[in-house]
Amino acid sequence: MWADLVEEYDGDAELIAYDREEPPGDEIARSFGIRYQPVFVVLDKHGEEIAREAGINSEERLREFVAEHVP
Repeated sequence: MWADLVEEYDGDAELIAYDREEPPGDEIARSFGIRYQPVFVVLDKHGEEIAREAGINSEERLREFVAEHVP
């Protein structure tokens, strides 16, 4: 599922997955106040958060979330 999205948005957006319990994900999660997973965060080109959603548990909802926030 994730690999398919990364491929689909290649060139339009950079989709990155981190494990919040392993470096460097632990530091990134802390900087965004993430204490549980899954949490999906969308950043603009300046690194500012523009959207966040926790608990996405279906491919359909993940695709909707990405489509809502990525051109």
